[in-house]
Amino acid sequence: MLAEVFSHGLIRDYVVAFGTLFNNIKINRRATSGEDADTIAIPLSYAPQQRYIERLNQDPNLDRPVAISLPRMSFEMVSMNYAPDRKLNTMQRYYGRRQDTANTQLASTYSPVPYDFNFQLSVYISNIEDGTHIIEQILPYFTPEFTVSLKSVTELGLNMDLPMILNSVNMEDSYEGGFDERRIIIWTLDFTMKGQLFGPVSNSGLINKIKINLRPTMNAAVANNYEQIYITPGQFANGLATNKAALSVDPLLISANSDYGISEQLFNVGESADVFKIWEFNEGQHSQLVSFGPAIGNTSYGGWETFETETTAANGEVTLLPTGSSLRHTIKKTASDSAGDNYSQNAQIQIYANTVPDYLFEPFYGKNYQNISMRFKIKDRVDSSGGNFTWRGNFYWLTSDSAEKDIWNDSGGVRHVDTVQPSDYTISSSSFNTLSEEWQTINWDMKGANKDQWNERIITALRFELFLAADPNGPMTIDTDIDYIKISANTQ
Repeated sequence: MLAEVFSHGLIRDYVVAFGTLFNNIKINRRATSGEDADTIAIPLSYAPQQRYIERLNQDPNLDRPVAISLPRMSFEMVSMNYAPDRKLNTMQRYYGRRQDTANTQLASTYSPVPYDFNFQLSVYISNIEDGTHIIEQILPYFTPEFTVSLKSVTELGLNMDLPMILNSVNMEDSYEGGFDERRIIIWTLDFTMKGQLFGPVSNSGLINKIKINLRPTMNAAVANNYEQIYITPGQFANGLATNKAALSVDPLLISANSDYGISEQLFNVGESADVFKIWEFNEGQHSQLVSFGPAIGNTSYGGWETFETETTAANGEVTLLPTGSSLRHTIKKTASDSAGDNYSQNAQIQIYANTVPDYLFEPFYGKNYQNISMRFKIKDRVDSSGGNFTWRGNFYWLTSDSAEKDIWNDSGGVRHVDTVQPSDYTISSSSFNTLSEEWQTINWDMKGANKDQWNERIITALRFELFLAADPNGPMTIDTDIDYIKISANTQ
């Protein structure tokens, strides 16, 4: 039970702290004119009083080659007593992190045990005047208590205040023999230092994720009969605290002693705490024509907007319409572009953070949510005369970096990721009718290499480009149903 080897060096620190209070005392010797003639530093050492008295008695005339000169001081710790009046709950813990351990470990120790450390300070002088000069430099600081502060006691770096009480002051004029023999005057000051002794420091794993299930009803037949609270520490990449998990760095990167906030997220049963946002397009109605071309302006459904990259004149329309459990994105090309022979069009939708008050998504730290997924299918295709269908599967994003605002380009691969081609699609098909009408789930894995732009930024907007209908010779219509879009943590 008591075999664990440890030492915080606290008793030694207490002795050093006591001695340090009195190691720079000096007195002034005055000339007959009343002016200061000499300044004498009073030596201080750790030794029992009896040792000095014995030394002086053995050499009363101080005529041996090595002698003790007066005045001087000595101190010693004379006893240690348990202090039950200062005892706290034993199971209370002090927490911190050792400098030699990783962020994944938290160090702790139980509540310290209070002890009173009794010290005795002795002042040896050969005349009354020297003694009063020394004592007057000590007594005004004790009323009768004086507090000394120690920093970084134990491996946890704890600070401690040590009240020191002056219990008594006594003077003894000790000399024996005739008037021609040496006279010894001794002042004795008794102190009590209120200290603490800590036990061993142990390491344990950090708790950086807490999940609490709340059950408002015990009726298991009721759907969603409980909710889950998900609690994590939160810290911005610059080290400041945040209470928003979506903006925080990975909890494993947060030091136990650093500044951090507490994030609380609430989920319904069936939702995963690893999911930052999931859009399931199964509610409401929205149907409005949107002219092609970025200069025309787009309407939105639930914050989602259609987007068209061509800069040609208006020659068609785009419709966003929920049908059943999906969001239908319809492209109609009714006329060619200005060249007269191009009906090209690609399917793109996008969303900005906090674009529409009723459909918010807060910016999030990319490194926390490295998986983007979408479930979709090509519902209907109408093509008057051929044309190629090219699978794209491109995913773009914007960040909070002001220099990158409204820049969607993919130069150098920045903020642009291609997904693996769905199994039922070919890269290029000469006929739309050959494409599968089954649901397809595609994933953009942002955890791999070459994704540093995502990992180190706050994401503020998303854009999905699914396909390109290239060079049909006549009008066309393409319906794309989107079941859901999800942003989640990569748990692989």
